[in-house]
Amino acid sequence: MNLARKAGPTVALFLASLLSMAPGAPDEPTQTEPTLPDVDLSALPPYEGVPDEYLDGRGYLGHFSDAWDTAQLLDPFGAKTFLALQDGASRESLAELDVPDLDLVLKDLRAGRMVRESGGILRPAFPVIRGEAREQFRQTVEFAAARVYRTLKPSLKKFRKLAAKENVAPQLHTLLWSEVLESRAAEETLVLAGALDGTRLRQEGYLWLLIPNDPYATGVDRYSSGLSTLTQVWSGAANPIPLYQDIDMEQHLLDRAEDRRPWDSADTESVSALGLLTEEKLVRVPALRNASRLLIAMRKASPKYARAVLAVLQLEPLQRRMAASHDEVFAGRVHRAPSLSRQTRGAA
Repeated sequence: MNLARKAGPTVALFLASLLSMAPGAPDEPTQTEPTLPDVDLSALPPYEGVPDEYLDGRGYLGHFSDAWDTAQLLDPFGAKTFLALQDGASRESLAELDVPDLDLVLKDLRAGRMVRESGGILRPAFPVIRGEAREQFRQTVEFAAARVYRTLKPSLKKFRKLAAKENVAPQLHTLLWSEVLESRAAEETLVLAGALDGTRLRQEGYLWLLIPNDPYATGVDRYSSGLSTLTQVWSGAANPIPLYQDIDMEQHLLDRAEDRRPWDSADTESVSALGLLTEEKLVRVPALRNASRLLIAMRKASPKYARAVLAVLQLEPLQRRMAASHDEVFAGRVHRAPSLSRQTRGAA
């Protein structure tokens, strides 16, 4: 998972911890605001969106995740309509739903990139990997992961030695995932091979739902200040509100990780509680410069890994089952490869 923040040329920082930011309190109404009319809440439908596993299984690859209005899946009428068409449905069959103004609901779902229509059939505008397709997905990914892991395994011993020399052994899995498995170089290799659409990556990106999600599914978020990059690796087993929602926090982490000065922000207590500070209030974020032998070795291995993925992934059966494009299915398979995550965790 990448954000619309390009990596800087000087320093790469890596962070395995996750932060959760509490939402602020809403503004108090002013005297100039009109009085809201009374609403008979009993006349409203019960608030019920899609099941939680649909939200937990959300995956994204690209630079602008807001291009997909997934909040519509929390709307009771939007959710009911989406669930009814997830395997494909005609407008005539959807008209049987107890949904007032179905045309408006469908219009909103299409505008939010949740639904698309082709040949008179409405279906999700992205892969929804569930049921038999989910099992087929698991088998295909596990087979591919085993083959790709054999390609990657000879490099792991070298990575471990270099990580120990550069005092980043505890962060080796984080580095392996962000600089080899889901790196910029791997992404560029896949784009050049035509497996992913470079224009789409820069615009709306790729969205998919994996139901149920896999706790080993892993992703990467990056924040760049222009001269340095903060990299956060997360998994489905520990995925609270991502760090990148607070830019000031990210920038402060970058600054203190580079200059090694004690943390001097007002939120010291909460940051320390997350395990991000030492007893001396120094940031627990290892900093590696681009001259790092470990980074050089990993970035050299990354395109080789991507080419191995291209050689072993068989997409056509699942592509036909989900009526999705080649690149849409490929994005979900490559960037949510739980089997490879399990293997590299043990090796790293």
